[in-house]
Parts: sequence; structure tokens; C-alpha cells
Amino acid sequence: YYRLQNDDMYCYCITDITNLNLEDSLVKMDATFKSEDGGEIEGEIHIGLTEYNDIILRVYPWGCSPYQHEFKPLSYNLKCISSGSVDKENGSYNVRIDEVEIQVSDERIDLVNDNGSVEVILDKTTDLKGNSCANGTGFKTEKFKNNPQSVEEVNLNVRMNSEERIYGGGERFKRINHRGSEVKIQVTQAAGSKSDKTYKSVPRFISDRGYGYSVNTYNTVVGSFGTKSSEVMEMSSDDSSIELLFTIGDDVKDCLSRLYRYETENKNPPLWSYGFWSSRNTYQSWDEVMDVAEEYREREVPCDVIHLDPGWLGSFQDYDFTWADSFDEAEEHIRKLHDLGFKISIWLYPYVPISSPMYKETSKSYFVDDLNNNNFIFDDKNKLAIVDFTNPDAFEWWSDKLSKVISDGVDIIKADFGEYISEDTVFYNNRTGSEMQNAYPDIYQDACVSAFEKVDKEPLLWSRSGWLSQNKHSVHWNGDAESDWEGYRATIRSGLNASMSSYNFWSSDVGGYKKNPSDRLYGEWMKFSSFGSSHIRAHGKSPREPWEYPSSYSSSKKVLQERYKLIPYLYSYGQVAEETGIPIMRPECINIEDRSYSKENTQFFVGDHLLVAPYLTPERSRNVYLPADSDWVSYWDEDQHVGGTEISADHENSMIPVFVRKGALIPVFDDNIQHVKSEDSVSVKRYGVPDSRVETPYYNRDELLNLVSNPNGGVDSKGEDVIFL
Repeated sequence: YYRLQNDDMYCYCITDITNLNLEDSLVKMDATFKSEDGGEIEGEIHIGLTEYNDIILRVYPWGCSPYQHEFKPLSYNLKCISSGSVDKENGSYNVRIDEVEIQVSDERIDLVNDNGSVEVILDKTTDLKGNSCANGTGFKTEKFKNNPQSVEEVNLNVRMNSEERIYGGGERFKRINHRGSEVKIQVTQAAGSKSDKTYKSVPRFISDRGYGYSVNTYNTVVGSFGTKSSEVMEMSSDDSSIELLFTIGDDVKDCLSRLYRYETENKNPPLWSYGFWSSRNTYQSWDEVMDVAEEYREREVPCDVIHLDPGWLGSFQDYDFTWADSFDEAEEHIRKLHDLGFKISIWLYPYVPISSPMYKETSKSYFVDDLNNNNFIFDDKNKLAIVDFTNPDAFEWWSDKLSKVISDGVDIIKADFGEYISEDTVFYNNRTGSEMQNAYPDIYQDACVSAFEKVDKEPLLWSRSGWLSQNKHSVHWNGDAESDWEGYRATIRSGLNASMSSYNFWSSDVGGYKKNPSDRLYGEWMKFSSFGSSHIRAHGKSPREPWEYPSSYSSSKKVLQERYKLIPYLYSYGQVAEETGIPIMRPECINIEDRSYSKENTQFFVGDHLLVAPYLTPERSRNVYLPADSDWVSYWDEDQHVGGTEISADHENSMIPVFVRKGALIPVFDDNIQHVKSEDSVSVKRYGVPDSRVETPYYNRDELLNLVSNPNGGVDSKGEDVIFL
């Protein structure tokens, strides 16, 4: 065992498992935790099996009641475990239910099914020389005169192999394979795309070996993947217990889908939401908005949404969910914009300036308190109080006020922020900021959804922060990325990480948010977003309309037109994402089985059949690996390329390297659509004749069809010809 860097902290690891009992559909075992100095403390381990045959594993150290920890993001139903399912052999326990076997000894717990196994390390881990190199499953505690005072952190260790890749953890801006790194999982203000902080943190990880797990907590989690020992991953939580939900599947894709069953179902956003969103920080009046709207239509640049950032509110000193003077007669202006085919989005955040009418009109209990029982106030250009949505009255007050704005015709709420929760705060539900900081995005966004429901309108949020079980009505974007090439590359990585964390509907600010992008950067970001992300919005500190960037304007208009053609394809995979949890934007590990991929940070799939490889530098030069499971057809000129090869894509005239799986059927809209309408006709474009059967989902209003392309050239869906009207 080892002593932590802090000499007042000690690590206890499990050394003995005894007294197995069956209770409440759980296998409950007594566990002995031993410290480095030989001290022993008793605790418990609980094991259960969900209705889907996934495994629940809980560790409860000394002093922790299992019934004190019901504040969790995931819920599940447990199977009943009978006494006949448990055997004791040579001092070890075996639990067998259906295809699952759980083998428990003093050193390890093996979780096994027909697909594979996971080893949970209980006792210490040694290297090849027999030296201790990592602690086992257990906890860390303060000691006073050798007596444990409190559990500060609980950890659980899993065995890794030498080539294992680990994905997930939320929307992170660094590489997407976390092996060799330590990842802190906590909702924070990332303040850009160049830090280890994240707006959307997810305590869930998936191995390309075919298993995954979620840490079922709102507390901060740290994942260490081979940093202390090359063969150990450690998950620790700053709580007095830890619960993990393990799944073992066929592959990464299967694990993603299996874990998604326990999370909030992400609802496929409306068809029009897949169109282009135009924004800037900020439009100042209806006159300005109308000028922009009319220019979109005159230039025939497709656009479906115009977003109003804080300007619609006017002065923050007057913050009260009322339209600014320059945005008066909102209902009439929104109706005119609707007539032009635009939906309207407005900005807000869950804070209230203390100088505003909104703060002064209501109760102190509607806001989060500090440790002295006063409202917690922080500075962010204004002195702000944080709305406490755990207070039911505050929740209703907020949603009532917001519903009145929505009733003017607003279609989307941009639910910005949600990350500024200090640990030194107390909520109405008596939980501290350390318990609530990761839960806050959920309850904040729920209050926004409630406002839509009060006026009987379909909710849609454009959200920044999130945790494990996100709001089902949200499209998320990656926050305030810098308007430079590294900010752009980090944005692509953040989208891939978000996808591996079940953020299925995701976007970014074309051009970046901070400062002014060059024309070339804006153009490349527009191409990536048009083909690569489920949703697309241009937004930033300066104007972001495509014609504001003259040298890239022509190509930006072209790729937006191409995106609009692809909306039926994107929307169909959005329905797949809603039903299965498999995202639209897919890292290579989702679609490629042979694990030979080498460009997973820079190229990816969209659905099953589009391979997208954005240019990453101003030089517009790169190589693209074409997976070996198919031949590929260039999206732009329909040239065919052999799979399993790497090709150069450094052509100046290439819009963006995009390839289509040979023989794939792509449902498309007609050319020159200016905004999405329900009556837009859909046809199918086939890219070559396949060597074997190729299937493509198509969501035709209320049914997910299966389009099939056959080697003989025939096309069918459920055995019949497909006819598009």
C-alpha cells in the first residue's frame, strides 16, 4: 500500500470478502478494508443485476449507510437473485444469472458474460518486480491519532490490457482516447476550448475491448487511465460511497447503446432544427434582425433559425424577461419572421442581477445561499444571484415568467451557462454546492422545458452544460471556442468526445466565438459543421453571416446548400440516435471493427455511410484513411477508391474531403431549398453498385424505414420497392 502525498490522508483497500447475503435483489457482502499501517475497517460490497443483465457494483466503506445515497442521475430495475444462483467454492463466491457470472474472491471481482469479462481489482496491484504500483478498490480518509475520521474519497479499480483504448468522459477538448491520462469529471466553466475543463462532463467510459461503465453519481469523479500503473484504470469519487453500472457488449457500438438505456432519452429535434442557425453577439434590434433575414432570402443562402443573444433583454439592470425597447412589438415581428421561414431563438442564463427588478420582486429563498445563510453573489460583469431550482416555488416562478416570452412566438431557448456553482453554497433541498454543481444543469434546463409545456409548445433548448443524464429536449454546443486554428481543431475533438458520451445532438459556433476568424478559418469551420455535426450555427463576438467573409462566401453558400440536401439523411440518423443512443457524428471506433484506425482525432463518420475528414490547417492538405470494410466514392466527383488505403486529399479545389460508402443510398432533399418545410420532397441518391447488401435508415415522418441497396442494383425497404412522392 502507499501513503498519499498528503501525510494526513491514508488509503484503505479491500483485503477480505465474507458473509454473503441476499437482500433487496442484491448480493451483499462484508468487506475488510486495510490501511498501509495495518489498520482494519469494515464495510460492504453490493452486487446486483439490472433487467437488461448489466451489473451494478457498489462499495460502501465504514460509516456509510447504503440508504443515504439516493441522489443519483441513473435509475434501473434490479432482477431478483435467488439463493440457488450463488455457489461458494474454495473461499470464493460465484453468482450465476442468465448469461452473467460474477466471481468474487478476496483479490478481485470478475464480471463475465458471453461477450467477455471485466476484472475489478480489490487488493493492491503489483508490477513485474512485485512492487506495489497502484492501490486497489477502497477509500481515502483523514486520520487523527490513527483513528479514521471521515471518508474523503472512494475509488474502484479495473484491470486494463496493454492496447486498450478508453473513450467518453464528456465533451473534452483534447484527444479522444484517454489512455495514459487523468480526467477530472466535473461541470465547470471551460472558458474556451484550450483547457482540461469541460462544460459537459460525463462519468461514463467505454473500452474498445467491449465493455463500459457509468459512475452513478452527481459528485465529482476522477478517472486515471494507466497513469499509476499501465494495467490499471482507477475511478474515484469525492463521496463516501461509489456505484458503477457495468455493461459488457459485442463492441463499442453495442456498449454505447446498452448504457444509453439508463439515461434520459435524447429526443430527435425537429426537422427544421437541422438547418442553418444564424447568430451574433448580439443583434441589437428588430430592424437589424429583419435586415439580416431579408438578406438571407435575397442571397438565397439557406437558413432556418435566427438567434437573439442578450440584446433582446436590453440592459441587465432591467433584467426581467421582458423585451427591450428596440425589440418591442415582439409578437408581430416574430410572426413576420415566421412568414419568411425563420424560427426564433433567445438567450438566457440561470442568474439574476441583484440590481434588477427580477431579483427585487421575489423571495430570498428563490436563490442559492452561501454558508452564512445569505444569497450567494458572484461577479460576472454584474453582481449575480443563482436561481435555486430545487425550490419548487422558484422553479414555477422562473418557468411562469419564461412562458410568457415563449408565448410571443419564441421557438428555442438558448440555455446558456449553468456551471458557476461554488462548493461553498447551500441549496433549498439542503444539499451543498459540491453535491449540486454537476446536477444543476439538469434542473435548470428542466425549468426551461417547463416554460414551453405551460404554453403547450414543443420544447427545444440550445444548451451548454450537462452531466450524465442530460435533458431530452436539448441540442448542445461546445461553448466559447477560440477563433483560431487550434480552437477549430479542439472543437472537432470535443464533438467526437461528446458523441462518445451520448451527446447525440451537438454543434459549435462556426468561426469560433472569441475574436474575429480569418476568412479561411471561417470557411473551413463552415464546411466541417455543414457535413460533420448534427446541427450548425454561426455565432461569435463579431458578425458571423456567411457574406461577412468574402473570400470564403461562395464555398460557404455551396456547402450549406449541400447540407440542406443531406438533412433527410441526418434527421434519419437523429431518429436512430433517439432510439438506440448511437450518435450521428461517430468516431471511427463506432463503425470500424478491426481497430486499425489511426486518425480518430481528425476524421470520423456521419451515420453509417459518410466519411468526413476536415482540413485542419490553412494549407488544406491532409491524408485520409478509407476503411477496409468497403470501397468508397468521393462525394464531390463520384470517383471510386479502394478501401483499406490512405489517399492524399490536398486539392485546393476540394470543398472538404467527404466520401460515401460504395452502394449506399442517401435520402436527400431537392436542390436550392431556402428553409426546411414539411412538404419538401425526398429522393434517393445511390453512390455506385455495392459488392454486398448496404442498408440505410430513412425516417419517413413517423416510421423508421430500412433502405436496402443490393449488388444486383435493386432497392428495397422491408422487402418492397421504395417510392418517394
